[in-house]
Amino acid sequence: MIEREIKTLSYQQRFWTRRQRALPVLQAFKAWLDQQHIDVSTKSKFGIAVTYTLNQWEGLVEYVNHGLLEISNNTAERAIRPVAVGRKNWMYFGSVRGGHAAAVVFSLMATCKQNAVNPFDWLAYVLEKLPTTEAADYPALLPFHFKDKFPL
Repeated sequence: MIEREIKTLSYQQRFWTRRQRALPVLQAFKAWLDQQHIDVSTKSKFGIAVTYTLNQWEGLVEYVNHGLLEISNNTAERAIRPVAVGRKNWMYFGSVRGGHAAAVVFSLMATCKQNAVNPFDWLAYVLEKLPTTEAADYPALLPFHFKDKFPL
């Protein structure tokens, strides 16, 4: 509920809101988990779930320390879904080197989508500029620098 309410706030506002509102909820949940860990058999399904949650606690609450982080990994999951769906097709790249090249291309295309950049237009531009660009300047050709130039 808190995350839904703060979705449109700036990163700094999200950070402070999480510290004020979400952190107390998480602390209470952690205290409850700690008590359950004492009271419940660790071999029961519930006990296994409690132990797992406690073992993952640092990663679970890390989003509270950063306004930029999301509470879930749904965005990343959506970005890799096309690769996961086509996994059997990707087995036939011919070599490990071919698979690595494909992974690089998929990553760049996902970055284009994430930044609302037209992948075809961006790639055509980069392939034209690449021969005359110094290696030190390659990062300037990454998709997130072209939001306005090649919109979706």
